[in-house]
Amino acid sequence: MNEEEIECVRGKTAEGKLKILVDENRLDNNLIKSLEKKFNVNMAVKNRGLDDKHVHIQAITESRAILTNDGHFWDNKKCPMQETKGIIIIPPNDTDETIKTLDTFFKNLYKLFGICRYCNGWWMGKKVKVQKTGFTWKYITYDGNISHEERIEYEL
Repeated sequence: MNEEEIECVRGKTAEGKLKILVDENRLDNNLIKSLEKKFNVNMAVKNRGLDDKHVHIQAITESRAILTNDGHFWDNKKCPMQETKGIIIIPPNDTDETIKTLDTFFKNLYKLFGICRYCNGWWMGKKVKVQKTGFTWKYITYDGNISHEERIEYEL
């Protein structure tokens, strides 16, 4: 971990929050307001008739991880791992349940890897499907290969 990443983990960088692009037409306004308290949030321009590919391009251009409940982003052909700044796929639950699920995920992510919601660089080349009791992830290994899907469970 480099100095910038260490400062991210400690929450001491000026930017301080994970930069995410919210796939807005999939998420309600109450959830978005809650996300804005914890993340550096920008909305996707998808409501202007753009498709998932354009959301992915916007995220790359703005160096943001995508937060969505659209499973199409899991497909590496549609959204290549080598290009992504990170993708977090959340369940299409009600707002309160989704907020709890994300909080549980980030607490466990910190316990497992020492990574918290402040670390933008860690997300590059990673995709995560978050559920209440764990997450499934894909990532690019140090030798440049794409990992298989790996499921990690945690206790609530």
